[in-house]
Amino acid sequence: MRFRHDTGDMIGRGVPRGAIACGVLVIVAKVTLSLPRLPAQPALVAITWAVVCSFVAVGLVLFRTSVPSVNAWGCLLAAAATIPGDLAEPAYAGVGLTTVGYTFEQVYLPATVALALRFPDRRLTWSRRLLVWGLWASAIGLRAVVILTSGPLPSGFHAPPGWRTLPASAFAHDGAMRLSLVATALVLAAAAGVLAAEVLRNRGVRRESRMPIAVIGSIAALAAAVEQTVRLSATTSPYSWAPAMVRDLAATAIPVALLGYLLRRRAAGATIAARVVAAAQRGDTAQLQQALRDALSDPTLVVDTHPQPGYAPTRPGRRLREVLGDEGTLLCVLDVDERSSDDELLEAAVGAVRLGIENARLHDELLTHMEEVRQSRARIVEASAAERRRVERDLHDGVQQQLLAIAALLSRAGLASDGDSMRPKVDRARRQLQDALAELRRLAHGIHPAALSQGGLTTALPELALMSPVPVHVHLDEQLRERRLPQSVESTVYFVVAEALANVSKHADAASAGVRVEIVDDAALALTVQDDGVGGAVATKGGGIAGLADRVHALGGLLTVGPAAGGGTVLSASIPLSGPVAAPGSLSGVAEG
Repeated sequence: MRFRHDTGDMIGRGVPRGAIACGVLVIVAKVTLSLPRLPAQPALVAITWAVVCSFVAVGLVLFRTSVPSVNAWGCLLAAAATIPGDLAEPAYAGVGLTTVGYTFEQVYLPATVALALRFPDRRLTWSRRLLVWGLWASAIGLRAVVILTSGPLPSGFHAPPGWRTLPASAFAHDGAMRLSLVATALVLAAAAGVLAAEVLRNRGVRRESRMPIAVIGSIAALAAAVEQTVRLSATTSPYSWAPAMVRDLAATAIPVALLGYLLRRRAAGATIAARVVAAAQRGDTAQLQQALRDALSDPTLVVDTHPQPGYAPTRPGRRLREVLGDEGTLLCVLDVDERSSDDELLEAAVGAVRLGIENARLHDELLTHMEEVRQSRARIVEASAAERRRVERDLHDGVQQQLLAIAALLSRAGLASDGDSMRPKVDRARRQLQDALAELRRLAHGIHPAALSQGGLTTALPELALMSPVPVHVHLDEQLRERRLPQSVESTVYFVVAEALANVSKHADAASAGVRVEIVDDAALALTVQDDGVGGAVATKGGGIAGLADRVHALGGLLTVGPAAGGGTVLSASIPLSGPVAAPGSLSGVAEG
């Protein structure tokens, strides 16, 4: 039987409207059709009502879980399969329904056994299908022979008026009765054995979650098998109701056992969500291993955070599950007992481990980035203080001394008695003033170049290249001629190029150099300074390039220094045009290639 999972006609959180209608119809039909039995067997009728209601309720609940919907429909089918037994009562003989009722009276057996053997999977295995088909043949198929024949062995069939059987069929009648009861009892006992064997074969949470349905299902199957043997010995025995009572009571507990499976898995999922993620975040392998052992009930589980190349299961019956990061990197390997590994829970555990490790990694990266920003800002502050001290020293040692000398010279000129002796002193004072102005311009140029303020990068960078002793080719993006960039970006680019060209002239022993500035996707500025020198340039802590990297990083960019493809050194920087953004980088803000 195939069930189509239609999500277009759902209410609530995933229960099909048709399933609700079927459940209500089954309960109403069961209560209505079993009313003739109520005065004579009130206890059994009440128990069967409880069985039907519990199967319907749990079936509707299963629609809201991850269990395949075929099991939810199986619960509704098991509840509906109890209805034909009510039609076998004498009250329905007059309308001819006892024929259908007696033939399908035990259809609840294959329906319930199929549910117990399949749950929580989607399909039955081939061997288990044989058991279900055997029940259909023994519990239903042979009854068709019984109602068509007659014999001395009571069958419990209430024939409708005018019902005729085959003549001289006593042997076939009694043989079919005995074969039906014996075969049904044997198949039920085999089903109980299959359920028990599954519990013994599995380990861990797989065993614990399937234990309730296996135990209760086995009890119900064995009680039904005993009932068949009691019927075989004497169908009119006054004690035949006892195994039927046990069977029905056990059948009432089957839906509860299905819920027990869900509760155990939910508890395991809660442990995975809480303890496993927390242990993975802390980076404690021992705690992570213990949390996984508790969640999956596998005391042999091993977490290997440093697997060797070509790793394999340590012994037969083991299963390895890799935990990969977002970029496909191997984080760790879980070595679990194959008998206890539940695929769904194991995948949830893998996801929890990955989440915890990735969260810990992101947390570490955030702390590293914060420390990097703190150190970068400290270096910028120190560099600014050092620059102010340099300017102060240059003013004191250079311009101030020259101005004092001019003042003294003018004082002596004022004391001169004649114009001829005054003129040389005035000329000398004029020259010193010109030198002082040149010195002031040099200092101002070091603080902020006038060419950059007036003309932007298109004016300042070519001028900077002309001052370099090494021939420099400058390539500027055409967009730079049409727009000005933020002042912080322009000054950063200017000083990066100035420092790079200074290093080329001092250390590279280069014949030429090139500067390339481009705007990428109107979002970032890409800068490249390359020379054909001896190479080997690196960014050292406290050096000029490291300071420039701090300035670039403060704008959310990245600066790298490494060897050029054809020899020499290449310095590359990428600076966003939208302002500072979080960007990965090394501790000093320099990624060395």
